[in-house]
Amino acid sequence: MLKNILLLLLLCPFATATAQVGFANTFNGRVISVADINGQSLIGTQYKGNIEGTPFLTEQWLDVMVQLKNGAAIPAKVKLNIESNELYYMDSIKKIRIADDGLVKRIDFINAASDEKLKYPLKSGYPPADNLKANLFFQVLAEGKMELLCRNYKLIETFKNEASGEIRKEFIEKNKYYLYYGETLRAYNFQKEQVLQLMMDKEVEINDYLQANKINFKKIPDIQKLVAYYNRIK
Repeated sequence: MLKNILLLLLLCPFATATAQVGFANTFNGRVISVADINGQSLIGTQYKGNIEGTPFLTEQWLDVMVQLKNGAAIPAKVKLNIESNELYYMDSIKKIRIADDGLVKRIDFINAASDEKLKYPLKSGYPPADNLKANLFFQVLAEGKMELLCRNYKLIETFKNEASGEIRKEFIEKNKYYLYYGETLRAYNFQKEQVLQLMMDKEVEINDYLQANKINFKKIPDIQKLVAYYNRIK
């Protein structure tokens, strides 16, 4: 399907503009004319020296549906740098660019559900928490009135061989979980009280659910099920 869609990306390095998406019918079929998925040219690399591993969520270019901050959705090929929180994409001439910070609000992976890292959508635009910078991408593990989020990120760590004195650097992947409720982002502390306090408006239903289901508040799959159930309560 993607090969039948022409993305016309009119991009200027380091420029800023409002994304505009329009449709036109041609003899080639429907064309998505994208005034921009605004971004910067990627020149060289920001990483110096040899660093083992990769800064990306996954090394492959991925087919995704990208939702922009104005609500427009377009298909694209992307790689997400989770060390720098930058979205890399290919423009119409296959030049690699970096999307402007805050432009992309959601990423849905196409035909990638078998990969656990790509099983859930990514969203940006949450309020800051834990002294985090704005516009970070979070993996959405449960979506609705309450959201369970995972922040996958990588750090560059330095290791020294005490015997030889050799120093090496490596990208190390980490994650941290958050609850988003009532326009507030909170780090999840793996405590039962934190979750139940947020679910007080459905206290009876949640207590019944907990009596019927064994929930370990230190296990993310269990919390996913609980949050998903809470979001289904009318």
